[in-house]
Amino acid sequence: MCDKTFCKEVVAIGGFVDIDEEYGHDQDGEPTIHETTYFCPKSMYPVPRVIAVSKKLSAECQKDLISSFGLLWADYGACANRLRSFVEHFLNQLNVSRVSEKGKGLNLSQRITLFGKTYPNHALSFDALREVGNRGSHAGVADFDDLIKCYQLLRRPITELIDKPHEEDALIAQRLIDKNKRKPPP
Repeated sequence: MCDKTFCKEVVAIGGFVDIDEEYGHDQDGEPTIHETTYFCPKSMYPVPRVIAVSKKLSAECQKDLISSFGLLWADYGACANRLRSFVEHFLNQLNVSRVSEKGKGLNLSQRITLFGKTYPNHALSFDALREVGNRGSHAGVADFDDLIKCYQLLRRPITELIDKPHEEDALIAQRLIDKNKRKPPP
């Protein structure tokens, strides 16, 4: 159960427990055993969200993200694949062409390069997600820490390109200016 007073949501967790024993000696030379218990979750319901899922994301992008959260605990390779799918759907939402000027289909790497002409910093992040996703798709493996870093890399493009808080800030600023601007005497 969540220990936040406003939440208290109950989550079912399945997995395994591992106990690591470390043998040593105390100051008097007596043998000691130090046990460390590790809890390794493999599934959760409901699945906790690793990052916020913007309501402004397309339905496909939201589905990819939410599915990836559950896969993070069960199948790292499948999670990486779902994050790769997210990148494809995100580029669709941003209207990044799927076809070259010559009418030939573009693969994800080419689409990211095209996207990078306008958003080079985000393109680098998407290329990293593509590589992790390719490894998950083709080798069936991914590293947990790499997946967490992928989620970290997704936060900024979602915020800057979809949620666009800078546009909301500009609107708020303009309203404040209009409201408080000194009016010329009549």
